[in-house]
Amino acid sequence: MPGKLWPVLAALALLCACGERQKNEVVAWVNDRPVYLSDFKDQLEKNWMGKEASLRNLDYRLKLKCLEDIIKQYLVLEEAARMGITVSDQELNSEMNKMVNAQSPEFQKSLEENGITRQNWKEQLKNDLLIRKTTDTVLKYQYQVSEQEIKSYYEKHRADFIAPEQYQLRQILVANEDKARDILARLKAGTDFQSLAREYSESPEASQGGDLGWIEPDQLPASLHDEIIKLGQDQVSGLIKSPYGFHILKLENVKKAERLSCQAAQPRIRKIIDEQKKNRLYQEWIQRLWKKSRIKINYRVL
Repeated sequence: MPGKLWPVLAALALLCACGERQKNEVVAWVNDRPVYLSDFKDQLEKNWMGKEASLRNLDYRLKLKCLEDIIKQYLVLEEAARMGITVSDQELNSEMNKMVNAQSPEFQKSLEENGITRQNWKEQLKNDLLIRKTTDTVLKYQYQVSEQEIKSYYEKHRADFIAPEQYQLRQILVANEDKARDILARLKAGTDFQSLAREYSESPEASQGGDLGWIEPDQLPASLHDEIIKLGQDQVSGLIKSPYGFHILKLENVKKAERLSCQAAQPRIRKIIDEQKKNRLYQEWIQRLWKKSRIKINYRVL
């Protein structure tokens, strides 16, 4: 599913997942399938406005956009049924396991706060997968990304492929300032950083000797970055206070900013072009489905 389009449709999939619907006013017909006003309002509230807002005061273009997205979803699901595409229990369970711990109290609390039952969540996820699977099946063999396209994109967007400066860091993090000062004194006396990190650090990477790996500047809080740029290779910082406690950092290496070669940038470029082509083909496919379908919108109730 095209990256920019998928989140909107996925968020709306609950429309097709719930059981019996209240037979109220219809806001649209998609072939022989009604879109009920109550469902439409539910989706507006969940995805487009807060509970304190009113349908009447919501911008008309926004309401129409939401309805069009619902109709697109119905069209894709109808196409799935026509093509005999389904989602197995194994596929559903696999996707669930990737996303969340469905048995955790935190997850159950999140469902309750959003007014969603566990069964409805599973059915929503199943519809999400069905939409993705159908779209991928339809578009899969309609395009490819050539090496020439990648080279051409790279030449036109060279400025976009500059790898930022990176720091290879180790860290000791403790909550108590006196303890942090004692550790810093031992480091200055020549005690091995990795040994002290394993013994005293309270951060997740302690067991790896405080190894943070390669970090880009924008991944660091400003207070840490300001101290790192003062360090030379293999130097240790003073105490740096943050909301997490007291940090002691060791700068092991620095990679200067550099322009990526076309070969190094190729995976990123291929993904960009892939998404562009998918989006264009998806829009063309939806337009064809829309034109051959019987769609009637009750603009009066929008």
